[in-house]
Amino acid sequence: MRDDVFEASYQRLFGTGIQAASSSDALIQDFYRRFFAASPEVARAFRDTDMARQVSVLRSSLHDLVNFHLTGILGHRLRHMAERHRHMDFPVELYDLWLDCIVEAAAARDPEADAFTSYHWRLALLPGVTYMKLWHDSERSPLDGP
Repeated sequence: MRDDVFEASYQRLFGTGIQAASSSDALIQDFYRRFFAASPEVARAFRDTDMARQVSVLRSSLHDLVNFHLTGILGHRLRHMAERHRHMDFPVELYDLWLDCIVEAAAARDPEADAFTSYHWRLALLPGVTYMKLWHDSERSPLDGP
């Protein structure tokens, strides 16, 4: 599914090609500042985390969520991420907070963002976040069927 509003914003924030890795650092740092400030539970959950590595992990995870949105194909890495998070004792309610914080950080960092852009960010990431939430309380992937 094409989403030109989201894709344009994502490209402004993440860049393309070789610059993609470093151009998103400010967004990711802004996201974590917001996420940690939003809940003491989050700050505690990440207390012993190597945050330099976590920046790379989040960048990769966002790519997986975006890929799911654009293709509708559940990739191996997204399935693995959902399975890993299920075992982390991360309260399911925090997924919605995660989504709020990443959308707010994107809006703050994208010089062309407006409410419509934020709406498209939310629409783009919601399928993957919903999958993560469904997987959270399941013994197997919710897309595997009965």
